Amino acid sequence: MGFITGVVPDLSGSLPGSRFHHGFAGFAAVAVMLLFLPQGAPGENALIECTSDTSLMEVAPEYNAGWTSSLQVGTNTQRNSARILFGFDVASTLPPGAVILRASLQILVLRADPFAAVNSPFELRRVLVPWNEGTKTGLKGGPSEDGEPSWDWISYPDIGWSEPGGLIGVDYSDAVSSTCFIKKPATYVFDSTPEMAHDVQTWLDAPDTNFGWMMRSQFEGVPKTARRVASREDTPALLSVDYYMPDAEPYISGVTTDGNSVVIQWTGGQGPYLLQRMPTTDGPWENYGVLIDGTTARVTAEGDQAYFRVLSSASLP
Repeated sequence: MGFITGVVPDLSGSLPGSRFHHGFAGFAAVAVMLLFLPQGAPGENALIECTSDTSLMEVAPEYNAGWTSSLQVGTNTQRNSARILFGFDVASTLPPGAVILRASLQILVLRADPFAAVNSPFELRRVLVPWNEGTKTGLKGGPSEDGEPSWDWISYPDIGWSEPGGLIGVDYSDAVSSTCFIKKPATYVFDSTPEMAHDVQTWLDAPDTNFGWMMRSQFEGVPKTARRVASREDTPALLSVDYYMPDAEPYISGVTTDGNSVVIQWTGGQGPYLLQRMPTTDGPWENYGVLIDGTTARVTAEGDQAYFRVLSSASLP
């Protein structure tokens, strides 16, 4: 039985720890059993509470709902639709230069139609125009004042949406960032997608483009898909972001097999990288090949056992 490792990047599973991460895998025929890998959460995590939210309500097209305790979304029995805007201050929370790995959004649904509510997939789309939250309270808010948004207005009374409620591809993105199937009142999560992570990365790198997300039902127009979602005045929507700093040391993130070879996944650090091998825990570490410009190394089984680690060239003497 031999022990073997290799290297491949996997930014979705970096593992924190010291600079010297090592793992080994047992090799028998073409099957590899992972015996040890460093444990830990991926990269760093930040939780960002919603800093602004409001509901755009077709039933009250010139009403603002910026300070209401719950926000309408979906379509009610009378076929009036509503959409929610969420805003997050990403640049003030995440460090400059961070690389976003994952982003997910948690919301609390407070209410659905008590009589035969229609379950519906809801979606998030990136908003493309700036908006203010407004200050109106009550179940339906109140008449919009200067600068406040509503179903008809981005900023009352000067700037209207391209069409009431916003026009796809103009006022909000034609790409869906994430979806979530919502049933009864409960906590729900819009799971991370590459599009959602890209949105947050864009907002970090270019804060002037950060206008948040619009939430809307994908069954919009179907009666009884309406829901009430807790606003930031009650239970704020919570954005969870996993990220890493590119100047950090490499982190081993996993081992996979490929035929008679095995690869190790890592992320972080600055290339080129150096792969080192140690036959036993008694050492010493030996360079395994030359500096690697990329992040892939394939190693075949040899010897009884071995330990490997990846070093960033910036850390080498």
